[in-house]
Amino acid sequence: MTQSAIALYLGESYATLGVFDLLGPKKTKPIFEKSAYLPQTSLKNLLNQAVASCPESKIESIFVVTRYLDRLKTFRLGGSVIQVVPVGFENSYSLSNTEKQSLAAPALILAVSPGITKETLNAELARLKKINSEINKVVFQLPETIFSLEQTETIKSFFAENNFKLFTVPNPLDSESVRKTLLNAGSEGTKDEFLADIQETIGKDIKTYFWIDKGFSNSFDNIDLYFSSQTFLKNYLIKENLTQLFYFDVENWNQIKLAEEQTWQSPWGNIHYSHPASRKFEISPYCELTTSPIGQFMVSPSAPQFEPGPIIAGRSVKTLVLDAFSEELKNHTLISGLFPQLNSDLIHQKVNTQFQILQKAQSLDQTRLSKADVKAWLHFSVTTWILKSFNSTPSRIIGDFGSFFYQNLKNFPAFSFSNFSWLEEIIVEAQAITKRDN
Repeated sequence: MTQSAIALYLGESYATLGVFDLLGPKKTKPIFEKSAYLPQTSLKNLLNQAVASCPESKIESIFVVTRYLDRLKTFRLGGSVIQVVPVGFENSYSLSNTEKQSLAAPALILAVSPGITKETLNAELARLKKINSEINKVVFQLPETIFSLEQTETIKSFFAENNFKLFTVPNPLDSESVRKTLLNAGSEGTKDEFLADIQETIGKDIKTYFWIDKGFSNSFDNIDLYFSSQTFLKNYLIKENLTQLFYFDVENWNQIKLAEEQTWQSPWGNIHYSHPASRKFEISPYCELTTSPIGQFMVSPSAPQFEPGPIIAGRSVKTLVLDAFSEELKNHTLISGLFPQLNSDLIHQKVNTQFQILQKAQSLDQTRLSKADVKAWLHFSVTTWILKSFNSTPSRIIGDFGSFFYQNLKNFPAFSFSNFSWLEEIIVEAQAITKRDN
């Protein structure tokens, strides 16, 4: 007896999936395995390839670990969300917290009184739809001290009848509770997009599970998805009897600890949410290598841009950190799959030419950094960060770039390296939970 399922790791810029037998032997190998750089190959296209790989077997479930919602961290949210507040609450947290990204659109704030009528709500909704015709979610911030249960239910029923998704703030007088609920509502559209991709390609009856906290689940808040990959790696730490690891892949270089933090310092403000302690390396693989206006070599501090991506993706003219490792990456199975252009000598010539141009543009310092110098500097910077960050306890280095940086740490007994595979680990956890449930 077999039961086909998909293991999917969905990052910000890339996805890797495998079709496997959920009831198969432990550490079973995927029947089909494929990775894609999302700016060039859509998730839907990747899922279609997975379905086509096993025409005689229906895929019944999909198990997802993700950090896809991290791409929202540079955006204001709430553009399609109405926030219903009492009269006088219009300038509460969601509008006054100007130091952080906004979670609410000021024009979509709807102030109501306890005795508001259906006619007034209809008029207000018509007004708001003129501002944004695509509004389809509503957050209710209605304190029990002002609104009775019956009054609140009347307002909620109105929006439910108009096909809005409803979100209720558990504690309307607490700014963190408001913030968390607005974040859940503002993230709903992104979550729905990839759920729609899954259902449209595999089928509406597909069972979709996301890694949430300590296991796979189909019941969660959207905020949980921001920590899916972190909590999965924490689970890996527990299994390996470690207290911390350093994770390096094509989009994310950071440290994950077994210890928990109780407050998330999100781009939209502090939110009480228990999660594994983590710290990012100050340089992202997608940061641009460039020169300042006075001719000094620098790494751009701006947020990563996945489109058009690095030169090795085939379309960019900007030199990114990833490009410095072009020679090593062409022999890496996953990354050469994401960027098939790495097999072309023309791409490597283009990368080397761009680094030569970058070297000539460095006019401030006497020493002009070549591609080899930049790569050596990156190795040194990452190694220094690791040595400063770890606390003398056994630590593991994993990820697609892990082997590159582990070379400088082989003589330190506290460090070990593992060829960590998202697919292998997801399959193990999916099979384990299935066998427990059966």
